[in-house]
Amino acid sequence: MAWMAGIDFCLDGLKKCRRTLELKDHTAAERWKLLHASMVENPARAGCVSGREVVLVDDVFTSGATFLEAARACLEAGAKTVSVIASARSAKPA
Repeated sequence: MAWMAGIDFCLDGLKKCRRTLELKDHTAAERWKLLHASMVENPARAGCVSGREVVLVDDVFTSGATFLEAARACLEAGAKTVSVIASARSAKPA
């Protein structure tokens, strides 16, 4: 959709730099700890976020750990700002 609106986009601007455990059975705090320092700017796309306003898009927002780690990696790569959007929010556990 971004290309239809004439908005620049990069589908692979970030890359996992280490394997992580599956997150589904972990608390929010555990997810943040597991994901910390697990993403970096994709070397093949070096400079794609530098100085830019970045919008991260994901399908489901659960704990925010993935967005937090992706935003950290974007800011470290020189992004001017980072915003996030998800198409759904998972239900909070009872």
